[in-house]
Amino acid sequence: MRALVQLAVFALALSLVRCEHDFSRYSFQTTLNTQENGGLYELYWTFDNEAEKISFAVRLNATGWVGFG
Repeated sequence: MRALVQLAVFALALSLVRCEHDFSRYSFQTTLNTQENGGLYELYWTFDNEAEKISFAVRLNATGWVGFG
């Protein structure tokens, strides 16, 4: 059972690595040049006043975990 759970978690993580996303739905965008790796970090956001909700998305090249906060 444990191996099945580990396999499911691995499959979920793998599916999240190469996801395609429609960034055109965001109202605002900025690009940050990260000096640590010489790459680009693109930040997208939009907000819905009626729902009092802010949505964020990031797009970047990474070989490991990505932190946002």
